[in-house]
Amino acid sequence: MKKSYHIIIVGAVFLVGLIVGSFLDLQINSAIFSERNMAGLIVALVGILPGYSLLALFSGFLFQNELKIKHQMPYRVIVFILAAVGYILSIYSFGKEPFSINCLNLEKISYLGFIIAFVWMSGCAVLGFYLGKKYGNENTWKIVVTAFLIAAIALGLTLIVKRIFDRPRFRVAVLNNEDYFRNWWEIYHGPKTYAKEEFKSFPSGHTCGAAITMVFLPYLGLLIEPLKKHRIIFFYSAFAITLLVAFVRMLVGAHFLSDVSMGALVLAIFYFLGNHFLLHKQFKICD
Repeated sequence: MKKSYHIIIVGAVFLVGLIVGSFLDLQINSAIFSERNMAGLIVALVGILPGYSLLALFSGFLFQNELKIKHQMPYRVIVFILAAVGYILSIYSFGKEPFSINCLNLEKISYLGFIIAFVWMSGCAVLGFYLGKKYGNENTWKIVVTAFLIAAIALGLTLIVKRIFDRPRFRVAVLNNEDYFRNWWEIYHGPKTYAKEEFKSFPSGHTCGAAITMVFLPYLGLLIEPLKKHRIIFFYSAFAITLLVAFVRMLVGAHFLSDVSMGALVLAIFYFLGNHFLLHKQFKICD
C-alpha cells in the first residue's frame, strides 16, 4: 500500500508487544498456558495456511504471466525459477507442520503432511495460473517478485535468528521449573535434553508465516483489478489472522509474547521497505 502509515501502525503494535514481552514474558505465558490445547494447535495450523496458499497462487500467476509477456530469455529463466521455488517452498513450509511436534506430534506419519500440502498448493498454483491468464499484465512480475522478496527475506531471517539464539520454548521452561527460561536477548548455552525443535522459540516462524498474508492479500488487489478497492480490508483482515496465530502460539506454550511480536515485526519492517523502495520507487507502481 502506498499509504505506508497502515504498515507503520501494525508495526508499532508488534513493537509494543516486543517491549512488553521483554519484561513480562514469563508472567504472561504462565497466565494463559494450556498445554497441548488442540483448538490452539489447529488454529495455528490453519492460520499459516492462507499465507502459504497465496505463495503458491502467486507462483502460478507468475508462471502464466511469463508465458504471456515473454521477456528476454535471461529474465524469463530467473522468473520461472522464482515461480518454481515459491511453489516448492509453499509445499515444504506447510507440509512439515500438521504432524510435527508443533501440532499433532505424529512424526511417524509426517509424510502425510507433505501429500496434503502438495495437493492443496498445486490447486492454488493452478488457480493462480488461470488468474494470471485472465488478469496478468506487464507489471505482474514486478508485483509478485516484490512480494516474494519481502516474504523470503523475513522468513529466512527468522530461521537464521532462531538458530543463533536457541531460546527454549515456554513449555520447556515450565517442565523444568523455569530453569530453562531465558529472555529473548540472552543466547542459550545450557544443556539440551529435549528435541532441537524445542530450542527455536525466538522469533516465531508461525507468526511470521501468518504475517506474510498481510503482504500477499493486499498485493492480490494490485494483480486483480476488481479487488483493488478492498486492499485495506484485506490488510487488516490479515493482521487479525496474525494476531490470532500469535495468541494461540503463546497459549500452547510454543512461544513467548516477545517471540511472536518479533516474528511479525520482522515481516512488517521488510514489508515497509519493499513496498516503499522497491514497488513504488523502483518499479513505479502506484496505488
